Amino acid sequence: MREVFITEACPTLGHAFLLAEGRSSDPRPILVIAFSGCYRHGSQGTSDAGYMAGVVALGCEVWEHQSLIIDLTQLSYRWGNDFGTGLGHPGEQPCVIVLGPQARAAESIGYRIDHQRVFEDIQAALMHLRQKN
Repeated sequence: MREVFITEACPTLGHAFLLAEGRSSDPRPILVIAFSGCYRHGSQGTSDAGYMAGVVALGCEVWEHQSLIIDLTQLSYRWGNDFGTGLGHPGEQPCVIVLGPQARAAESIGYRIDHQRVFEDIQAALMHLRQKN
């Protein structure tokens, strides 16, 4: 038996968890999960999709929150298997996605991304979620 590390399976991805102030009527914060690095091409992207889905699920389990932002502004993506599999909230809370210029290809192919919830910058996404009922 040997110890394994996530960086062996997904050496080009990173993430950060951030909490932002949400609607004043709800004391829970908005959870922001920011991905960085390079989503690998083709079938190499399969484990990257699993990494992203796992990170989203982990963040949603650890921090109580009113809504979720998946921030892809620091992620480079051109094409790769299973992209978008983890780009949603595992629960019922509202979820939006912020795409940066390096991840624009994700929007053009429409992998599980509802275009009504895609934003170009984090401030617009925060404002949208703060105004939701």
